[in-house]
Amino acid sequence: MLNILSITFILFVSSYDQSYGFEKTMNKIDLETYNWNKRILVINLKSQDKEKLSYIDNWLFANRCKIEDRNINIVFFKDFKNKKYKKPPFLKDFGFWLIGYDGEVKSFSLEEKFIYEIFYLIDQMPIRKQEMLMYKKKC
Repeated sequence: MLNILSITFILFVSSYDQSYGFEKTMNKIDLETYNWNKRILVINLKSQDKEKLSYIDNWLFANRCKIEDRNINIVFFKDFKNKKYKKPPFLKDFGFWLIGYDGEVKSFSLEEKFIYEIFYLIDQMPIRKQEMLMYKKKC
């Protein structure tokens, strides 16, 4: 268990742009590339939010199967920066955004407890309802 949490933390930390000043956007992935392929949970935390990171890390560990079953890609930003992904236009605050297959923001919250609501929110979406009828649940 400690290894998985460590790996998650390493991935979380390594995905950030540690530099200050001009953020290079060349060769960064635009979240729109996931449109119609993935749902996205965008999380933007302050660099000193270690308690929130621990909270999220525990949730990730406990819900891996549900995350995979609902086809969710989780993208972390630290202080609005990420080494791999371009900053999306909606990212103007710290918090949590649920993005649907269509690329639209479906829900937003400043509170980390929001992550416990996303499965319910996704399961109410029309495409997810079709997925649940077509595919056997993994979890």
